[in-house]
Amino acid sequence: MSSQIINTKQPKKLWLKILFVVLLILAVSAGYAGYRVWSFLNKLNNSDFSIIEKPVDNENINALIIGIDKFGSRADTNIFASYNPTTGKVLVMFIPRDTQAFIPGHFKYTGKPYGINKINAAHAYRGLPLAIETVERLLNTNIHYYARINYTVLHKLVDAIGGVPIKIERYMDWDDKVGNLHIHFTPGDYVLNGQQSEEYLRWRKNNDHTCDPLGDIGRIQRQKKYMNSAINQALKLNTILNIGQIEDILAEGVTTNMTASFMFKMFTEVVMGFDLENDINIITLPGETVGNNYEVSEQNRAELDTILQKHYAPDITKTLNIRVLNGTTVNNLATDVAKKLNNYPNISATAGDNAQKNIAVSQVISYTEDNIAKYIASLVNAEYNIYSGKEESVTDDIVIVLGKDYIKK
Repeated sequence: MSSQIINTKQPKKLWLKILFVVLLILAVSAGYAGYRVWSFLNKLNNSDFSIIEKPVDNENINALIIGIDKFGSRADTNIFASYNPTTGKVLVMFIPRDTQAFIPGHFKYTGKPYGINKINAAHAYRGLPLAIETVERLLNTNIHYYARINYTVLHKLVDAIGGVPIKIERYMDWDDKVGNLHIHFTPGDYVLNGQQSEEYLRWRKNNDHTCDPLGDIGRIQRQKKYMNSAINQALKLNTILNIGQIEDILAEGVTTNMTASFMFKMFTEVVMGFDLENDINIITLPGETVGNNYEVSEQNRAELDTILQKHYAPDITKTLNIRVLNGTTVNNLATDVAKKLNNYPNISATAGDNAQKNIAVSQVISYTEDNIAKYIASLVNAEYNIYSGKEESVTDDIVIVLGKDYIKK
């Protein structure tokens, strides 16, 4: 009887020991993996230039991704990416390298202003700070984070993931002796290696002067197509098994001001469980090709503003009551603004007159969440004059007092 009891307990103890060892191995492995990831992310934050202004809680997080040529000067690729934490949506906007934009600053030796130029020249003039400021002015928005990557890193990354499958739909035949770039493709299916990927992404015209009729827009369409294929390739098992090599490559050639904790947070909160079909909107900066330039007209500007406002909109689940008061002597000013606000979903705006009629600067008085107040303020160009409401008798969520500055804007 006693021998039977002993035999039944020993296997149970043995399995408990095995389970303990397995859990210990998993815990150590997870800890080591976490340490490797953390160390790797810390290596990427290797820039001596950082953006001071960080997004507040629930504010959209904006980043600029810059791809530079092997000479490290002109920005060959500019991508604006924005994450809305209240809706979970991501906006990715390709900015054509030939986009005409105002570049602030002056040439060092001549003193002449940079003025209107192709946007990719900003990085060549003064590096990351000027490139970021130029994009901020163009889009009229803040850039919180950046990542800069060169084509040498692209070569190594593509080779590390086993190449990128792509269907090339037109002849590409170009030789650039100065840049040592030689592009020779016939239509067909390819698995592009690193060098071929750069050639495919940078092709613009042929030796016989024929080119993509869509110009820079066609080039961006190829970049989008390539990016989708590269993402699918990167998620394959052989890529995951080769993570060590990929870590070394990224640490070598990526410059960013993102901290390890921020990147880890973005990975766990945004990337994991991300729905590529519904959660991401990939577009091109609204504009038109005019000769060798890409120009943003006033009509394009209005379209851009609408796109950004729609993306930046917080998740307003209940009706937002807004009172618009006219603090100027201009007739119907508050009525016009209230009418504009009522075009947005879940907003109920009413108009009235302010007691004082000599208000110089428009104000937004908020009785709701900060991110919602900031969004509403952006719709009336009053982002920098937001105050917390103190009057308990007010029933509105937001009170807007329009000043003389609104008329000028």
